[in-house]
Amino acid sequence: INKFKADVQPDSVEIYVGGKNNFRDKLFLPSAYKGNRQGTVRPLLLADAKDYLKRSLSAKSIDGIETDDVLSYRGYEELAKGNKPVVATFDHDAQGHSGLWVYNFNDENPEPKLIPNLGEIYSKNGDFHGTGLKMFAAQWCCSDRSDCYKAYELSKVKFGPAKIIKLLDPLQTEKEVLEAVVKQFKTFYPEEFVYTAWDGSEHKANYKTMMDLYFKVSMMYRTKNDPLDYLERLRESIRALVSLSDAQANARTVISLLHDNQQLTDSEFEYLKGEF
Repeated sequence: INKFKADVQPDSVEIYVGGKNNFRDKLFLPSAYKGNRQGTVRPLLLADAKDYLKRSLSAKSIDGIETDDVLSYRGYEELAKGNKPVVATFDHDAQGHSGLWVYNFNDENPEPKLIPNLGEIYSKNGDFHGTGLKMFAAQWCCSDRSDCYKAYELSKVKFGPAKIIKLLDPLQTEKEVLEAVVKQFKTFYPEEFVYTAWDGSEHKANYKTMMDLYFKVSMMYRTKNDPLDYLERLRESIRALVSLSDAQANARTVISLLHDNQQLTDSEFEYLKGEF
């Protein structure tokens, strides 16, 4: 923390520590969220370290969500005010926080780095790594080893880091990335099916419910009460695309994508076509 302060010279610092009742623990994933950590030995002084941070550095304890969610939405709140927020973390999820500055404690010589919108995806140590939308898209429709989930776990399609890199690396626009994600989920789950979740409960599903499930497990909050609605994010893409030089064509593509996925009624589709 002291090194971060010395490197960044922030006007103020907020510190958050993890609490209980993470909503992702209750998601109906086929395998329990972070289930691969069960039985592992937790740091013996973890509770003492958290108490110290709260007593000495006014750290706030988080309940219901993860500290990474809070770091994310607080960063975007400050960004909206015109400030330059720097998120300091060990977590690789932050590499998907497009538009924020991230200070990664794991770097040999950490420094704030601006996360690009589109970003990149590449192979490292047998897994995918990256930044921006491409990094998030990989976590959404592929996997996260540390959190113990695979979007293709119930699919008959063989998939993994090498294939997600091959899919996303050549893409040149955010529109192409979103289209690739939808198409991949359709490939994973072409028909409706029933599956048994980690807690023994049974659920009807299709590619859209799977998209929603894995969006919620992989996406960090962007606002304090973020519903983590992937359809709203696709609609946000329409609004964002109008600032591009080929905005009209791009917006029509995303509108058609929503309509094809039966997320826009025919009347909504015709209205939005007229708008864009």
